[in-house]
Amino acid sequence: MNSIIKKGLMVVTLLAFTCMASVATASMVALHQGANDPTTEGWTGNGFGNAGLVEGAKDTGDPSTSAWFINDKSENFGSSKRYLYYLTEDEKTEAATGWALSARINLLDGSGAPPLSGELLENYKTPNMAVMVEFATDTTAYRMDFGLDDYNNPVVMLQDGWAGDHSQGNSYIVPTDGFHEYTLIFQNDAASLLVDGVEVLSGYTGSTNNVHANRVAWGAFFDGSLGGAEYNIVKFETSPANPVPVPGSIFLLSGGLIAGLIFRMKRAK
Repeated sequence: MNSIIKKGLMVVTLLAFTCMASVATASMVALHQGANDPTTEGWTGNGFGNAGLVEGAKDTGDPSTSAWFINDKSENFGSSKRYLYYLTEDEKTEAATGWALSARINLLDGSGAPPLSGELLENYKTPNMAVMVEFATDTTAYRMDFGLDDYNNPVVMLQDGWAGDHSQGNSYIVPTDGFHEYTLIFQNDAASLLVDGVEVLSGYTGSTNNVHANRVAWGAFFDGSLGGAEYNIVKFETSPANPVPVPGSIFLLSGGLIAGLIFRMKRAK
């Protein structure tokens, strides 16, 4: 094959691959990192943050453990504290095809001042709205509630309803304590849960939502709930559910380039 045509084909191939890569790339919508105050990162703080709520930055100097923490040890009015990000119209459109919601957190065990015991400690460790990460659309809320088992191993629950005053849904116990990354990935009308990159639950369709639509939320959301965590990372990304085919215009351009190269080669002869 003539070297000119070979070069032309190489250019066309590069164009096609570049186009495919660009349409399949995830888009970061909202991000919290380390010991940064979330309100400096585009999040809106909400809640009074008193009555036993301990809130502040934990800067360890290590990017993997520096965190912003919320430790709600009170059931009093005003003890909740949460952070919110509301999607733009363009971001809502992108999220309709696919999204990923991730949180790298360390669950607290209720010790410290004042230490909890008895029923308060049991409620503190129960997965509930005191440690939660959520994305809500116009109709559906996809939420991870967190707690601890009897051995202080992290528990993550995919909330799909209520049993009395407590959340209910499928849950997974992480076999080791400390920081772990929890990711909900939504594609094809359902979400899967990954813990540290390994899928542990699938087929999650969320719960009915008619309030707080089109937002990402995390923190302590209910005054009557107890719980605490260190939030190293919280992020929400949108992406196509599947790579978008290369537009027909690329192939039209390819054909034109090749035809031009062949015509040029014939003239040179």
